[in-house]
Amino acid sequence: MQNLKQNRITLSGTTWAWGALLLSWVLVFTPHLVNSGFVSDDWSVVRSAFGFADFWDLYRSWFPLFSNRPVAPLVLSLVAKVSLADPRGYILVGLAFWLSSLVILANVLKRFLSLRFVVVFLALASFPSIASTVIFSIATQLVGVASIFFWSLSFLLLDRHLAGKGRLYLAGSYFLVLLSLLTYEITLPLLALNVLYPALFQPAWSRTTVKRHLALYLAPMGGVVTLILLLQKVVMPAFMTVYSRFSPGPLSNCLHNFLTWCWALLVDLPLLLLNSVQTVFEFRSGDPSLKGAALLLALLFAVLLYGVGRANTSTSAGTASQREKKIHLLGIILLALFLASFLYILSGSGAQVAGYPNRGMTSTWIVLALLVAVTADLFWDLPLAVLVFLLIFLNLCCFMVQRERYAVSWSLQREIAASAASKLVAARVPMQHATLLGHVPWHVPDNLNGEVVFQDSWDFSAALWFADKTINVSAMPVNPSSLPRFKVRADGVALDYWESNYGNLWFYEYNARLGSASLVRIANAGDAKAVAARVAAAKFNSWRPPVSERVKELFGGRVSLPLAAAISLLYGVFFWLLSRGRHRLELPVSHSGVCRVCGGTCFSTWKDGDVLPEAVSADHFKVTDSSYGTTYAIERCAGCGFYQGSSSDVLEYYRAMEDPEYESGRIARTRQFRDVIGTLGRFVPSGRLLDVGAGTGMLVEEALACGYHAEGIEPSRWMSAQARQMGLPVVNGVLPDPRVSGPFAAATLVDVIEHVTDPAQLLAEVHGLIEPGGYLLLTTPDIESVAARVMGRRWWHFRLAHVSYFSSRTISLLLQRCGFEIVHVSRPTWYFELAYLVERLLTFVPGVNFRLPARFAKSVVPLNLFDSMQIVCRKR
Repeated sequence: MQNLKQNRITLSGTTWAWGALLLSWVLVFTPHLVNSGFVSDDWSVVRSAFGFADFWDLYRSWFPLFSNRPVAPLVLSLVAKVSLADPRGYILVGLAFWLSSLVILANVLKRFLSLRFVVVFLALASFPSIASTVIFSIATQLVGVASIFFWSLSFLLLDRHLAGKGRLYLAGSYFLVLLSLLTYEITLPLLALNVLYPALFQPAWSRTTVKRHLALYLAPMGGVVTLILLLQKVVMPAFMTVYSRFSPGPLSNCLHNFLTWCWALLVDLPLLLLNSVQTVFEFRSGDPSLKGAALLLALLFAVLLYGVGRANTSTSAGTASQREKKIHLLGIILLALFLASFLYILSGSGAQVAGYPNRGMTSTWIVLALLVAVTADLFWDLPLAVLVFLLIFLNLCCFMVQRERYAVSWSLQREIAASAASKLVAARVPMQHATLLGHVPWHVPDNLNGEVVFQDSWDFSAALWFADKTINVSAMPVNPSSLPRFKVRADGVALDYWESNYGNLWFYEYNARLGSASLVRIANAGDAKAVAARVAAAKFNSWRPPVSERVKELFGGRVSLPLAAAISLLYGVFFWLLSRGRHRLELPVSHSGVCRVCGGTCFSTWKDGDVLPEAVSADHFKVTDSSYGTTYAIERCAGCGFYQGSSSDVLEYYRAMEDPEYESGRIARTRQFRDVIGTLGRFVPSGRLLDVGAGTGMLVEEALACGYHAEGIEPSRWMSAQARQMGLPVVNGVLPDPRVSGPFAAATLVDVIEHVTDPAQLLAEVHGLIEPGGYLLLTTPDIESVAARVMGRRWWHFRLAHVSYFSSRTISLLLQRCGFEIVHVSRPTWYFELAYLVERLLTFVPGVNFRLPARFAKSVVPLNLFDSMQIVCRKR
């Protein structure tokens, strides 16, 4: 009965969430359906539907323009023949493609996520503010939304195959991927999901499963992409001209285009969102209906996020395995986001969030929405919920302002076309070989994101024809920004690819501020120069560029490497601070123990244990143990942020531990201990030295060779015996020990402090043995290093032998508490024999077995991943 009640609650919550999302779509897209129309390239699509009676003649007319995308003309021709010149038909088909694609994607990924993910993803992705052209270019961008729709169906079939439906579904998935790429290559970055998503269904990896994954998912996808390249670069060029977008250019170009894409995400997007909310809520000039809609949608999504945040809507229990799959999915999405930049790198073009070219950001937008939604589902708490709500609200404001501006564009286009047509008729202009130069607005007044009016010959000419079908002129818009490309010659004029002689050339001017218009004849070069001067001086059709363009102009209009790097660094610092803040806001749980650094008693569980206590043995505590990621449960102190394992005592395991493999790496280990002695020698060049956790005495041996009076203490009976057999002064035991008496000029704790359950007590004992003003050198892993964050739970320092995990902050706090003053901090380089290093790296690549040639096996290589701290401190 309880389960039935829970199911009813879940079903009710799901229905309510979908109802709220549907309401948001109705509120946002209905004004678009009623008020929007064609823009830019759309006019070519619409005009073509009236130029060819036969469907296949219409299809063939799109070549060679679409020679690299042969499926695209099918989509355009079908919709154009049905909708003709009615914008609503194009809008309905486009929205159906777009929203269906997103819903399919959300429902597939809900297998591993929750309803919260679905709500956040659809609330963001449905309204592509930085790729708005994919919605507002209602005819031409049908190819974009159709391509995404085909891809989403391919992803759905892949999911069904992985659920056990058979190879036919997989074959269908690859066919739809091919169809998607033959429609528009915009889905290329999304193919990372197709290739890597199946890995989430693999319970364990071996050489066989790796080969199977490569054979079923990577190789066929590579074949599809290769087929597309062959079609564009080999097959189609044999029959016609091909306008391929694949032209990356030199390496400097690739780097610049990557930085431009980063700039679009890190700078242009935040500026656009903030500028849009200011536009909506301007005190005097803001649109009251827009304000009302924005506030209503804000309330709707606030309630919706609150509801899904409280409800337990996950498709499965939040097990460690399920959470791990979510984290892996997050990694796949991050890779897809990075690959989205390759659309610009490989095409040799720069990313733009403003104006008509922002259609290229469509796949970036989808992956960005996925990233936000999966992150929200993984780490949901109050601060993150507020950030997600603000992002959804700002994005809604941005999209709705652009929607209103495109509605203004449609109205202006019709008004200008009707005015120009009436002027041409009134002037009795002969239509045969007539050409028209039009000083008309390029952007709408007060544009937010470069919403265009007329920008090319085909849109202006087609709009005139639809205004009056007796008018068939070649018209070209001109404005101050295009004047540098306007050429006046003795026999005519030219602007880019458009040109005209003076035989039947006219100049039309529309004043967008006053709504007035004029038409004059251009009879010679003098008239043409006068027209150019008039356009240059006119201000009535010019508006402020989008905020993203204005900011870019401050830096000379070009994104530089240092500037992009500085912006990236600022973002990195921001998210690092945010992550630290979020850790402090974790809900603490009571614990009977105390923090080993600050003495606090409130902890949050950071990582569950991976092994039962009865399964633990002394072998897990070998220095050479490779069970990376296997730990006791790790808890995080709510006070200082220290991470500590739940084990109460591990000393007996160390006493019983034997590690013969440790000695086989003596050459490499000796080199790293030599570096340690070299660092210590800068502060203590000679004197008595104590090595705590001395192992088989390698550091003691190096110190003796350098002139120190060195000795060591080691808990492992086997290791200390090995040292004594070599005549090294290493006693078996732990501090305090009557056989070890001070004072010492220096002490070393090399990778020791993370192994003890009472690091404060150990440091206190060492402090008592060091003479006044003496030095301590210690090394320990840094749990907040970049490597630790990237590797996550698979970090190589997560081991059963490690029960105390320090950051630079917590180790500093503990040293100060124990009477030490830090004088030097560095990131040490470790040395490994190549065979050992390769063997350890292969533990992260299941199923791969590789053996180095014998002549390379003993080669010693340095490695510094900057995930360890080496600290020299002085006794106060």
